[in-house]
Amino acid sequence: MNSPTGGGLDAATATFTIPTIPLGQTAKFARVWNKTPQTVTEGKTYVMGAPKLKTNKGKLVTFKIATGSNLCTVVKDSSKGWLLRVGKKTGECSVTATSAAVPPNFAALNTASYWTVVRPS
Repeated sequence: MNSPTGGGLDAATATFTIPTIPLGQTAKFARVWNKTPQTVTEGKTYVMGAPKLKTNKGKLVTFKIATGSNLCTVVKDSSKGWLLRVGKKTGECSVTATSAAVPPNFAALNTASYWTVVRPS
């Protein structure tokens, strides 16, 4: 801010720093990511995202098992994409999806999805 001289006063300048909160990024995940109910079937494989899935800001997304590594695994297939492979036990597993930030305006993508592994009906 600046104010001119006048009325017997000197010119004044004031500077303020206003911190901002970076916006989040998004990605187009496959249907299983937001599946309702959050269940997957023993022995099945599900696509979570494209092989080179990117955020809406162009950053590559990677997937990693967060919990239940004895029940599910994450595999990157160059043609099918990022896959969730479900083993032969029931229980719960979760996967994180992350990407790098785009400073200073866009925060890193950091999201997760959770599933209950069920037996085939």
